[in-house]
Parts: sequence; structure tokens; C-alpha cells
Amino acid sequence: MIFGVAGQANAQDVTPSALSETYGDWIVQCVNAAAPKQQEQEPATKRICQVSQSLAQGNSNQRILMIVFEDTAKDKQPLAGTVIAPFGIDLQSGLALRIKDDVYAKAAYKTCLPQGCVAPVAVDAKFEAALRANEKLTVAMTASDTGAPVTLDVSLKGLAQSLDRLKKLAAAGG
Repeated sequence: MIFGVAGQANAQDVTPSALSETYGDWIVQCVNAAAPKQQEQEPATKRICQVSQSLAQGNSNQRILMIVFEDTAKDKQPLAGTVIAPFGIDLQSGLALRIKDDVYAKAAYKTCLPQGCVAPVAVDAKFEAALRANEKLTVAMTASDTGAPVTLDVSLKGLAQSLDRLKKLAAAGG
């Protein structure tokens, strides 16, 4: 009996160092990262949360595209997005994010890393509403060698629930 009570008290004082939840085709992930202290009473770590989905090539299971959204409630845009695109694309052409026939965002590539080429994407309220209300997002790029269009479809199944969870975590401080 004493062990049970002590175990409950300790469990309430401990928060997980990481969180991973799946909603449809999307994953909500949080990790604790070191945070620079501005004042003495601030915590040494900060919880960082994001929603992501990766597309993999069928045969090799190698990742060919990743999309990440982060809550930016403190900023003017409700969400910040990042697309990590495959190598072999025309960097000067940038990319476009479409839902049905409407282009909701265009982005320039910022850099290329070993994981792929990174393009930050601003997500306004209209784009977020379209993401929540539809079934797929199309990422349109251009092949660097041929100049041919390259499109990859991303499922939006579970994104609305993932974004709701992300916003709840952000409001609670992670």
C-alpha cells in the first residue's frame, strides 16, 4: 500500500521526455530540448512539438518527401510548415502546394541537407482550413535534369486531429 501511494506521487511529478502519437497518416511528436535561460526561474528544457508525414519509395522504403507543421500561435501565421523534398529537383523553380486545382503556397528552397532539400512554407488560416477539409495535398516540383513536372500526393487523413492535438499541446506548454 505504501509503495502504491509513493509511486503515484512520483508519477505525477515526472513528465515524459518525448511523446509520439499517430492520427491517420500523420504523427504528432514532442521532444524536450535544451532551452537558453533568459531568467533564473525559467526551465532548462523546452518542449518542441510538430506534426509530420513522410512519403517513402515503395521498393526501397527510402524517404522521398517529408512535410512538417509546427504551431506558431505567437506569430501572425497559425502554422509554419517545412517541406523536405528529394534530391534531383530544380532548386530555382521552388515548389507549390496545391489542393485540388488551387495553389495555396509557393516556397523557395532554403538549403539542401543530407535528408533532402528544405523549403519553409507559411500557412495562413485559409490554407489551414483547406488542409483540414480535404483528402490530399499535392506537392508540385520540377525535375532538374529534364524540366518535367514532379508531383507527389500527400494524404491529409488525420491531419485535422493532429493539428488539434498540436495546438492543445502548444497551449499547455507542450
